[in-house]
Amino acid sequence: MHQEVLHKSEIKQKYRELAKQLHPDKKQTGDLAKFQELVQAYELLVDPNRRSYYIKSGYGWGSNAAHDRYPPGYRPASYTNAHWAGSPSTSSTLYTKNTTFISILAGIIVTIATANFFYFQTSHTTMLNAADQHHFKSSQDLKRARTEAKLFGNDRGVKRVIDSRMKQFRNKDNKEES
Repeated sequence: MHQEVLHKSEIKQKYRELAKQLHPDKKQTGDLAKFQELVQAYELLVDPNRRSYYIKSGYGWGSNAAHDRYPPGYRPASYTNAHWAGSPSTSSTLYTKNTTFISILAGIIVTIATANFFYFQTSHTTMLNAADQHHFKSSQDLKRARTEAKLFGNDRGVKRVIDSRMKQFRNKDNKEES
């Protein structure tokens, strides 16, 4: 039995001719089902690995060719030793969809922003209360100092200065004696 071996350029040329005739946009000769079959055949014939595997085993062609799994024990060369090349499992998904991921990420960002907003409000209020207390205490001290200055004049201030000088003098003497 003689098999005719077609080169990629010949396959591509014949594919283009048939694609022009069968394309669904062409009103007279267009046929979607035949066009899809043509595309499937072209993809099978252009890939040398898939073509030789199909010739040897018959796998890779059919209504679900795009979804066909390879038979047990066969992996194309590009899939060899790849952790993801095993049979697809339908029960669990390794990765989530982009919309789910974005929704979760947006929820986390909104939660963090809300927490930061309330933390800022609380810390700002606490800081303002502390500043108000400090200003109130300073105002009270200043008021007391003015009242004492009116009542006792400059005597208390002078006495305080003398006491601090005497303390420094005594500390200096104690250090020299040691």
